[in-house]
Amino acid sequence: MGDARRLAARCRERGSVLVHRGDGSWPARPDLSLAIERTTWMGPDGGYGRLRVRQARIVASGRGLPPAGRRVDLLLPGPDGVPAGP
Repeated sequence: MGDARRLAARCRERGSVLVHRGDGSWPARPDLSLAIERTTWMGPDGGYGRLRVRQARIVASGRGLPPAGRRVDLLLPGPDGVPAGP
């Protein structure tokens, strides 16, 4: 855990952000956590067509944020890498 704390402190000192990705736990408490609270698909009008857009509600929690966290809805990119409008 000592290495993790030193690395996190060094990032804060230099104004950097350390991103941990994956299911494994990080040994030190993170300053910020991001989670997907829910996702919604939009698409077929009147029951015909394809699912076109996926919207995700992202929750940020951690240091400097309200206890309930902060939420934002984002349109996720499609196969071409561009978010489609609803």
